Amino acid sequence: MSKASLKSIAEVLGISQATVSNALNGKGRVGEKLKLQILELANQYGYSPSIHARVLHGHRLNILGLIISDMGDGVGQDILNGAETAASKRGYHLIVSTTRGETNKSLLAVEQYEKLKIAGVLHLPTHPQEASAIVELCDQLELPLSVLYRRAGIEKSRGLFINHLKGYTQAVNHLLDIGHRKIALIHEGQFEHSDIGMTMESVESLVKRADGSVVAAKLMNIKELIDQDFRGFACDSDNIAIKTLKILKSAGLKIPQEAGVVGYRDSKLASVCDPSLTTVRVPFNRLGADSTNQLIDRIENGYQEPAGDSESDVLYELNTDLVVRQSTKS
Repeated sequence: MSKASLKSIAEVLGISQATVSNALNGKGRVGEKLKLQILELANQYGYSPSIHARVLHGHRLNILGLIISDMGDGVGQDILNGAETAASKRGYHLIVSTTRGETNKSLLAVEQYEKLKIAGVLHLPTHPQEASAIVELCDQLELPLSVLYRRAGIEKSRGLFINHLKGYTQAVNHLLDIGHRKIALIHEGQFEHSDIGMTMESVESLVKRADGSVVAAKLMNIKELIDQDFRGFACDSDNIAIKTLKILKSAGLKIPQEAGVVGYRDSKLASVCDPSLTTVRVPFNRLGADSTNQLIDRIENGYQEPAGDSESDVLYELNTDLVVRQSTKS
């Protein structure tokens, strides 16, 4: 047999192509002895159905679709790297749709995935409305879904989320531990974004030290904060933290003797900037990998509606870690 096909396998065994197809796809009534012969022959000659044939017979492909807003901030790339590695290890391929946070584009991506008959969807939503819309559509299509959440608390959710509130609290408490009593959370609007569950009030509620003063401010206000004797700075990204370091040094403050700075993410720049940056390590790579494995488990175990009504039934939390470097430690 020069090239394995349904026709060639059928001719060798003297049976119809339909019988071969039923045996390979687990359909119809094919005797166990004949089914075993067909499977052994297909395996011997390396037969595998074409993509078009699998789709025509109602099979989903070993392909996952990742819907993400963009790849420009490095976070998306970390998630993609984790997802691709996990998918490859389990025999799946990954395709990516960037949607700029537009719900209509995300919904269109799901509809296109369904036409392609891919196995399942990974989704990193930018806001609760987008997340809920994708959950609803995937439920209608019975298309397995794993959501990579910026926060918990979205209705009808399933997937993993990173506990950013604990992460920012780690940064603030570290600054308190090393003696800072007036601390500024430096951001570019992060603490105003309800989609990740971060508000000034929620951060302050987890800061347990009564003698600590915590305020939120933007990068442009740092010089004013310096004049008000703020010396501890917890930033919403490593990039903002590095810019904060430059402003503090230009103001004549010694780091870490006179001021301390903590970043957020643990990017490649954090360990090589001067001074090296204390930061909160955020497991975006693991978020991609664990979400992918969770999705594949759902695919291979059969599609099921999420059990229970509470978010604890369907959400799984990933925690952050504090990495102490020179910006807070001499």
